[in-house]
Amino acid sequence: METNNSSESSVLKIKTDKGLKIISKQKIFFIQANKKNSIVRIDEPELINSLHSLRWFSQMLLPLDFFRCHYSYLVNCRLVDCFSSKGITLKGNIIVPLSRNKLPELEKILAELQKEKEL
Repeated sequence: METNNSSESSVLKIKTDKGLKIISKQKIFFIQANKKNSIVRIDEPELINSLHSLRWFSQMLLPLDFFRCHYSYLVNCRLVDCFSSKGITLKGNIIVPLSRNKLPELEKILAELQKEKEL
């Protein structure tokens, strides 16, 4: 497995069927589980089919600015525009599901991020 400590780098090396792809962590909107692999949505209207599992991405990106909002989704909290009990709307009007039991945790994380912005 490719090791890439998330606290050491602002980029992520992603295994794809074509080889390694290096992307900035800040450009990731969300990552969606796709069976044993994952789909990475970056700021360009591009989807990257990754050979890594969502668990691998969780290990690389949590607790940075990412949050496991649903069994199948990991989102970049810095790109959250708004949210409700049914879902999260990211910048660019991208909607991802939100598990009901994750709502209080998301509110807490977004409040902390807002405090950081104000400093």
